[in-house]
Amino acid sequence: MSQADTPVAVTAMLTARPGSEARAAQLIAGIVAATQRHAGMLRYEAQQQLDAPRNFTFIEQWTSREALDAHLATPELLAFREAAAEVFEGPSDVRLWRLVK
Repeated sequence: MSQADTPVAVTAMLTARPGSEARAAQLIAGIVAATQRHAGMLRYEAQQQLDAPRNFTFIEQWTSREALDAHLATPELLAFREAAAEVFEGPSDVRLWRLVK
């Protein structure tokens, strides 16, 4: 299996600015809904930490790195990133993963 055919998983952790939790959840819900239509998406969801509600984590799985890269270039993700700059603080912690077999 070439790297182009290798599934890739992503975790992305973001922290909302104090008082911005509701707006953060709204933005995240919108991008999760929009991403359900993206080619190559196997799983795309977001979680909010129970004991620290400013913290959000995306959990994603894509059919390939190419599918992920295409998702990253979509107009809706670019708009999310622009809006997120006002709602989240600090850099996000994004990690790419591969399945261990």
